[in-house]
Amino acid sequence: MLASKTSSLLAPRSRSGLLKPWSLKLRSGPSRSVLITRAENKLPELVLIGTERLMQPSPCVELSKVHTPAFKERLGTLKKCMVEYGGIGIAGPQIGWYERVFCFGLFKPSERYPALNPDTLPFHFWINPTVVEASDSRPSWFWEGCLSVPNVSGWVSRPDSIVVEGYDENGTRRTMELDGIAARVFLHEFDHLDGILFPNRVQDPSYLVPNDVFEDREEWPTSTWPTKNARSTPKGTLSWEE
Repeated sequence: MLASKTSSLLAPRSRSGLLKPWSLKLRSGPSRSVLITRAENKLPELVLIGTERLMQPSPCVELSKVHTPAFKERLGTLKKCMVEYGGIGIAGPQIGWYERVFCFGLFKPSERYPALNPDTLPFHFWINPTVVEASDSRPSWFWEGCLSVPNVSGWVSRPDSIVVEGYDENGTRRTMELDGIAARVFLHEFDHLDGILFPNRVQDPSYLVPNDVFEDREEWPTSTWPTKNARSTPKGTLSWEE
């Protein structure tokens, strides 16, 4: 069953304590290879958690700008940043472009999410998107990561089926029904437009795990920590149980 976009499934968890810059102790910043990529290609640097502007809502794009060369160039830069930084999606605010625009999708299998490929996650631009309906009958769970929250993964619940509206890169209005991975990535990127990062979505602090220890799950405290399904679900794979 689909519910309106005001569904509690789309409401962020309390921000209390979760997004303060000191609340996530990151072991390192961007890798050396990423820094080299920035220098060689002159890409915008990623805006990271703890940056005040990243955690504020962004205004809509003026649609009269969509056909201008400058806007097309910014879209190209956004896409290039997603590819070069190894993401499966990226929103404008993550590179300092504070308007309601994002893109997601794959052109080749993902190193970060080996279970995903271009067939399961085709590429799309979205401009001024809205969530029209969201399923309230069967949420899914997934280990999420984010270019703006380096070295951390979170066990996050989201609606598994949504209906969305917005504009493509040509300024053409469209409506789509998305489910599974595509719905999840859309909602993750959509959150960025409202200043929400995935740590806002976890239901318990134990659902945030440093990537340095993620692959050593056999050494985690118990067979059910943080939950049985969280422990056993590979990155890039959905689970329908917490």
